Amino acid sequence: MVNNKNKLEKYCNEWFIRNKTAIENPNLRKSGNDVLLEVIQNSLQNIATKGKYSYCEIGCSSGQRFDVLMRSGIRCTGYDISTDAVQYGQNKGRDIRLGSAQTLCVDDQFSIVCLGFMLYLQAPDTWFSIMEKCDKLLLSGGLIIIRDFHATEFSCSTDIYDPNLKIYKYPFHKLFDWHPNYTLINTVYNPSLQKADKDVIYVLKKSENLK
Repeated sequence: MVNNKNKLEKYCNEWFIRNKTAIENPNLRKSGNDVLLEVIQNSLQNIATKGKYSYCEIGCSSGQRFDVLMRSGIRCTGYDISTDAVQYGQNKGRDIRLGSAQTLCVDDQFSIVCLGFMLYLQAPDTWFSIMEKCDKLLLSGGLIIIRDFHATEFSCSTDIYDPNLKIYKYPFHKLFDWHPNYTLINTVYNPSLQKADKDVIYVLKKSENLK
């Protein structure tokens, strides 16, 4: 059973409605800090081209961290499959577009490409195309940042909110660092979640001298 587009859009709309207040208000999060935002800010020093940074987040929801990044001069673009989240973010003046890792058009390049807690919804037979699009989106010397469930091996289960939805867990840095152009440079665990739901952030650097 594969997660089709309509099923994913319904799931992501429902997730956004459940979590909208918390994700837009840092004081209501389980952790007082936006761990992913901190990782992005601390990773800028690892980007080859200094100065004008650009950031693309696939699975960005409403783009809640864009405001902080843009105040630092970082150009931000996001994609999400939730029509509710995209509309909400656009109303806030954020550059967010309706789309997924499988459907987005690669017409730009960025110094950071982030896969924001969305790979767990993507069936393994889509991973090759997602990797290819991310690689085309990312500038040489730039960073891939992946946030998802922590896993040490592949597993497939059903979602607690929707038993018809498949959840795929995997150490997703392996989608990239098998290739000589990508190196895993940092791994950060979110300490605010219970062990069973622990999420992890991987930071990978793309070589400046492509092989």
